[in-house]
Amino acid sequence: MTWKLGRRVFAAGLLTMSAVGVAEPWPSAADTNFPSAAGDSEPLNAAGVVEALQRDGEPVPNPIDTTAQECPNAGCRHAVVTDTLRIKSFATFSQAQWYAMTHGLPRFATIVVEFAPPLSPRQRDDYLSAMQRLVP
Repeated sequence: MTWKLGRRVFAAGLLTMSAVGVAEPWPSAADTNFPSAAGDSEPLNAAGVVEALQRDGEPVPNPIDTTAQECPNAGCRHAVVTDTLRIKSFATFSQAQWYAMTHGLPRFATIVVEFAPPLSPRQRDDYLSAMQRLVP
């Protein structure tokens, strides 16, 4: 798949999800009891990673909870897509490792990250560095 085609497919998918209303609105952490990035004994979930990245100053625009659409097929517990990232959280390290390995994606503990095609290598590296700092 070419770079432009991949970007178009990604954008079309985001537009389709928004247009037909299959994605849920982004809930606040207070409404959902998502674990925080600091001092929580539960594994961090996708929404918690987005919030941690936002607090760290990384751009994660337009987060949408896509758990209902993505997790039945991916086997994840929680999924969030933004304009820059797609983040999935899994119940166990081995599930996250398997998904990351079979899809060629970076993994941090129980979190798997996929980048939007338009991101430059430098932007990807910035996100990866932030994830290494933020995900226990």
